[in-house]
Amino acid sequence: MNLFEDAEADDPYGDVEDQGIDYHELAEQRQAEQESSSKMPGGQQQMINTGPSMMSKQDMAIMKAAKRKMAINNAVNNAVNKVLQEEEAKIDSKIEKLSRMDEDDLEELRAKRLEDLKKKQMQRSKWLANNHGRIHEIMDQKQFFENVKSTKHVICLFYSKTSKWSHILQEHLTLIAQKHLECKFIQIESQYAPFLIERLNIWMMPTLVLAKANKVSTQLRGLDWCAPDGKIDTIRLEHKLFEYGFLEETYLALEKQIKANGTDSFLSGGSKKKKQMQQQDDDSEDDLFDD
Repeated sequence: MNLFEDAEADDPYGDVEDQGIDYHELAEQRQAEQESSSKMPGGQQQMINTGPSMMSKQDMAIMKAAKRKMAINNAVNNAVNKVLQEEEAKIDSKIEKLSRMDEDDLEELRAKRLEDLKKKQMQRSKWLANNHGRIHEIMDQKQFFENVKSTKHVICLFYSKTSKWSHILQEHLTLIAQKHLECKFIQIESQYAPFLIERLNIWMMPTLVLAKANKVSTQLRGLDWCAPDGKIDTIRLEHKLFEYGFLEETYLALEKQIKANGTDSFLSGGSKKKKQMQQQDDDSEDDLFDD
């Protein structure tokens, strides 16, 4: 249809020419525009200049940051929901398993738990007899090797009486040792351990040597690893040793949480996951018992 037919379709009973519109001129203009656009190279259409962007660079940056934050929040929420669903599925499985137990099964479960409690009590007695639960002072290097061989996890403090930080660190380690029987804490004054200081390249006091299964896994020199601001906190120190895998749990932190928020917060919080720390020294994993 041409312009005349369009107009008649809109107003079939009216007179097109009486409306004051020159449709012949409009038709010529449209034809000229179509010919002009067809002559452009590559069939490129004429771009319409819409003027400058309505958003400033600052607004665009804010919008991008908001989108990025939303994406991160969504990822975190998805991860948390996945973990919660997995934990809920485990709990449901345990509940279902318990619901199917008869009296014989429950009695077997009670016996197993009682046996586990007896083993833990026996292990606790052995630890206490082996000077766990406190910082055990040793006076010569031979005792160091004997103590490292006597248990799986040993933390040894090399200290100097002239260092004020050694005394402060001893006080915090004593509190941790009382709560963590699973790890043995010993200490030796530097003047009684010249061979060990040279062998392990200990050059700063105090230094903590962490030994696992007869091997030195990590050396923690000074206080930067636990108190870069110079303020030693027992709970922070405990958490660091937990991260290195030498403590089973952060008992001091849990006790503080329970005291502040009650038992419910502890039960709903879940247990923390251990993580491996990067070894701090080139002499880590030294076998202390090489010939």
